[in-house]
Amino acid sequence: MKKFIILSVLMFSNLLLFSQIAYKMQVGDQLVYQVEAGNMEYDFIVMPTKLSATGVTFEYKMTEPINKTGTIAITADALKNSFAMYNRFSGGKIDLTNQTSVFASKKMMDAAEKGSADFLLKGVNSPAENFTTLEGDTSPKNNSTYIRWIKNINGTAYFLDGSIMENSDGSKAIRFTDGGGFPFITYMQLDFKIYLKEILRK
Repeated sequence: MKKFIILSVLMFSNLLLFSQIAYKMQVGDQLVYQVEAGNMEYDFIVMPTKLSATGVTFEYKMTEPINKTGTIAITADALKNSFAMYNRFSGGKIDLTNQTSVFASKKMMDAAEKGSADFLLKGVNSPAENFTTLEGDTSPKNNSTYIRWIKNINGTAYFLDGSIMENSDGSKAIRFTDGGGFPFITYMQLDFKIYLKEILRK
């Protein structure tokens, strides 16, 4: 009887795992990130308004104590070729032609699959730093284990796991998910930390 119960639990766990579907981003979704920067904690809310082959546009809002809003437009070329990311959100409208923001470029995703790349994670004028892809969920550099990324959206469990990349000593990390053809960051650790808390969909 005990063996039957254990087997049933394992089968149910596997059923839950395989019943989860990959998340596909839609215009109107709200990606709610938690930001930890020094002694401050606040939400960074991303709302895509354009998702197309010609580029991506999103509006963002930062809650207390930052209280800023803005719009970021990223060209198709940046989404294809850039290894740089814009992470200085000061409000207003910004057009990005040679770097991305929140979203990952195709070259970034290809590099994550291949295992290594030099990223400029603080903008095009920042120093490049090499990041390598972990083979599993545990870092051999800092011994952290990264959680599986599963989010519930309106009662459906969506699977957001993706490549995890770290710098040489494991003090910096970035994690991507495919997003149904519009890959984006779910976690990033630099001199601040940001991670996806939830996704809201009307």
